[in-house]
Amino acid sequence: MSTLTTTPDYPARLTIDYPEQLNRLTSFLRLLTAIPAAIIVSLVTSATNSLSIAILLMLLFRGRYPEPWFNWYRYMQQYSTRLIAYMFLLTDRFPATTDEQSAHLELDFPADGSLSRWLPLVKWFLAVPHYIVVAYAFILNTDRYPPFSLR
Repeated sequence: MSTLTTTPDYPARLTIDYPEQLNRLTSFLRLLTAIPAAIIVSLVTSATNSLSIAILLMLLFRGRYPEPWFNWYRYMQQYSTRLIAYMFLLTDRFPATTDEQSAHLELDFPADGSLSRWLPLVKWFLAVPHYIVVAYAFILNTDRYPPFSLR
C-alpha cells in the first residue's frame, strides 16, 4: 500500500492509505451504499452547528476553545472524511465509527492563548455580505423573496 502524507507542521493532517486494487462491484454501487451514512452525517452535522454560537461566546469571553466540544467536532470531521474518501473511491472500506480506517485525519487542539478572542466575531461579520448575495441570487432566480425574510 502506498501512503499520501502532508507535512506534520500543520495543525491538520490527512493521510489516506490507498489500496493497490479496488473492488469493481463496490465501486459501481458506491453512491447507493453511502446514502445511509450520508444521511447520518447530515443530521448530526446540522445538530452540531447549534454549538457554534456557544463556542463563539466561549472564545469571546474566555479566550479558550472547550476541549470536549473540540473533540466532538474532530470526531465528526474524521467520520466525514472517511465517508468522503469512500464516496470518491479512495478506499473500499465502508466508513465505520468504531475504529481507525484508511483515511486518517489528525487535528491538534489549539494551545491556550493561541486563539484570538475577536477573530470569530470578525469572521461572522464578514459572512453577512455573503448572506446578502445569496438572498439576492434567490430573488433573481425565483422572482420572490425568501420565506424567512417576510417574518
